[in-house]
Amino acid sequence: MQIATAKWSFAGFITATNAFTVAKFPGVVFLICAGCWTAEALWSLNTLRMIYADFRGRGGSAKGSMASMKAEAGKAATKGAIKGMFNFKK
Repeated sequence: MQIATAKWSFAGFITATNAFTVAKFPGVVFLICAGCWTAEALWSLNTLRMIYADFRGRGGSAKGSMASMKAEAGKAATKGAIKGMFNFKK
C-alpha cells in the first residue's frame, strides 16, 4: 500500500473515495481531512463576511467599544481623582 505518491497528495473528497479502494484506514483519514478542510473554508468565509459587515456596513463593534472605552475612561478619571484627594504628603 503506497499512499505517499503524487496522486494522493490532495485532501479532497474524490481522493478520499479513491483511498477507500486501497484500504479503509486511509480512506477514513482522507475523509476526515476533507471534512476539516471544508469546515475551515466555511469558517473563513463566515469570518470574512462578519468583518466586512462590521467595518463597511453597520459598524456595530466600533460603536459598542467606543461607549465602553468612554465608560472606562470616566471610571479611571474618577478613581484617580479620589486617590489624589486622599494622598497626603508630609
